[in-house]
Amino acid sequence: MPIKFSQKIFSLTVVSIVLLLCMGEAMAFLDTSQNIIRSWRNGLLKLLLLIIIVYLAVLFLLIHQKKKKAKQILKKIAEIDDIWNPITIKHWVSEVFEDVYFAYQHRDIKPLKGISTEQFQQSFNRQFRQYDKGLMAYHLEGYVMTNCEIVAVKDFVDNNQDNMVIVVSAELFEYLIFKPENLVVEGEKEFLEYRGLWYFKRSQNKWLLDKIEPEVSLKVLKNLSNHVESN
Repeated sequence: MPIKFSQKIFSLTVVSIVLLLCMGEAMAFLDTSQNIIRSWRNGLLKLLLLIIIVYLAVLFLLIHQKKKKAKQILKKIAEIDDIWNPITIKHWVSEVFEDVYFAYQHRDIKPLKGISTEQFQQSFNRQFRQYDKGLMAYHLEGYVMTNCEIVAVKDFVDNNQDNMVIVVSAELFEYLIFKPENLVVEGEKEFLEYRGLWYFKRSQNKWLLDKIEPEVSLKVLKNLSNHVESN
């Protein structure tokens, strides 16, 4: 699927590293104390690396906490309503994953019928119309789902209001090409790790994919909440 290929934290880090390297080289050229400049530059690079490690640690910890809370709620509501059975949900999500990426790989909306909302299907068509009119071409050569974790559930008396959010992890072989020069401008021609938030809505006693957030950000993850409405 057409996604943001790298999280903002890594994009900003790469830009920062490049700027630091350029600054270091410029200062080394102007200053005879090259050892001091190299030490300063290496210190900043280590600081940036530490920031990335801390960010990822907080992200994984938050995912674990959200998963744990959702699991506790699912255990209770699944006893009353089998559609909330986590094992069944995860198996079903793996099938939806295959259908969604088959649809993106072949630019065929048919596999999305019956597993996604009209809103999601309209988004699918809109994305590819933009590529057809623009200078970019999307390519998907392979996809493998590696894990999925339920991180938020909302159960209402009115079943058609039920919804859930799942962190889907996968390895994707996808990239964007700049058509005039046949140049890869985003992604890589190899499998890369992917982690996104998949939003599902319940409709007529089945789950439908409603939206995909191509990145799992701390801000979005933090704002996810659970809800169980009593009769």
